[in-house]
Amino acid sequence: MEHLVQVLAYENTMVVTRLFVIIFLMQIDSSHGAGGYSKGKEFMLTFLYNHQDVQSKEEHNFIFVTSEQDGWVALEQYVPGESHAHIQNYSLTADVAQTIVLSDHSEMSPASGVEKKGIFVFSNVDVVVSAINEDLQGTSEDAFLVLPVKSLSRDYLVPTVWSNPLMGVVALLPNTHVEVRVKTNCDISYKLDVLSHGSTINVTLDHADVFQLYAVYQTGSNCDMGGTEVIADKPVAVFSGSSCAELGKGCDHLMQQVIPVELWGRRFIVPDIFDVDPWEVRILSTQSSYVSVVEHERDGTTHTVNREIERGVPVDYQIPDGTLVEIFANHDIMVTQYSTASAPFIIPIPSVDQYAWNTTITTMDNPTSHNFISFVNVVVKTQSIHTFILDGATISNSSWQAVRDLGYSIATVPVTQGTHKLSCEHPFFATVYGYDGTGSYGYLAGYHFNKFPSENLSVLDTVVRPTQGPVTTQAPCEDSPGVNCPVLAASLRICKTPSTAKRYCIKYCGLCPVSCTEPGCGFGK
Repeated sequence: MEHLVQVLAYENTMVVTRLFVIIFLMQIDSSHGAGGYSKGKEFMLTFLYNHQDVQSKEEHNFIFVTSEQDGWVALEQYVPGESHAHIQNYSLTADVAQTIVLSDHSEMSPASGVEKKGIFVFSNVDVVVSAINEDLQGTSEDAFLVLPVKSLSRDYLVPTVWSNPLMGVVALLPNTHVEVRVKTNCDISYKLDVLSHGSTINVTLDHADVFQLYAVYQTGSNCDMGGTEVIADKPVAVFSGSSCAELGKGCDHLMQQVIPVELWGRRFIVPDIFDVDPWEVRILSTQSSYVSVVEHERDGTTHTVNREIERGVPVDYQIPDGTLVEIFANHDIMVTQYSTASAPFIIPIPSVDQYAWNTTITTMDNPTSHNFISFVNVVVKTQSIHTFILDGATISNSSWQAVRDLGYSIATVPVTQGTHKLSCEHPFFATVYGYDGTGSYGYLAGYHFNKFPSENLSVLDTVVRPTQGPVTTQAPCEDSPGVNCPVLAASLRICKTPSTAKRYCIKYCGLCPVSCTEPGCGFGK
């Protein structure tokens, strides 16, 4: 069997490549536990260091929370110099993004080490959480999908990026022991030590503690920490990216949340990024694997590259504009897509067995960047494109591009600012990205996991918190100055469009958050 696999892996024809896919997919263990969407009620995140930030305490980090029903969401955060948590509460309106604005103290400092910068988000209904870290000039930012606590585990390989890399580990529970096995091609400072390839760091973290490992900024950096391993004795949240990626012409922050090794997959489809030439994919494997990368070019031709890769050794492929890529392997792998434009971003790619049936997305428009031109990339089975629904309507047939021999079609659709609902009768996946002239963002719309490694974990029920700080609501709920809301309500029926009403006439339209000022009410009491 081993000899047959080797022969199949290196025969460069589409017929043998398809057999290669079939044999490997047959090896996948189909016995999974309970799974579900990357929606949830508990989330833990952090904002890693953004090199372009000036640490000015200005408000420019943002969390977006969406739900399919009305409810509430709360945010627990620790302020430097204070031992207790601060809780802030927000109401949720179905299908409307709740924007949570954070000040700069939420971001990790420009150093390796431990800070209490974990942000715990929890709600009484299932929600989707995404976030963006943005510098004051709106020139260095990236967005990321936040994974629910139930999808987190103890074993991770970190992809990072080959330019000024950084990574972070966030503890969910007290007394969490974390071992970081460093893989790097450069020297990395930690405390008073210089870490090199093969170094090991052991650290014990409390609830909401964040361990950040950071390559000191260098112009023209080709430093890489891809393949660094994180092993913890309790579930943790892991993030990866770059403080200042010089993949294109400028310096740009990159960030993604990493899924645990046990949730990796074996077959992936990576869509083209609009107007980026070339772009890249990075592959990591759980063990020595045969990997096949099939490029489906826009003229209908295909080009296949087969190779063997080692565990934890990142492999990068440069992909020409207009090309869709299919990737498969005989062992579990992780795939990350990189835009190498002047304002780059990174997006984790789900395996085909992690596609969802419905999800909600939000463009990253915020008080720092107001004018993102945003797109959604969608990958859907060709037989079901007529059932794919975006905001209540199908996409015109002319927008779809069928990929020969693949069975899937792709579409790149521009979307307006705000929240959008996506659904289909068959599983699909979508990525969201946007540009504003000087900056960009990109993130994955969502997963549907076959299993959850931490099905019964609840931070809210497990962590014994110290006396909490003040429980507050949002800023005073007032309509936008100079806006005649009665006129807009009569002429444009603005209150019938919650996303617009909340921006201009939130008080007039009765969309102010529910008051929550009693101690403990942030925990749903």
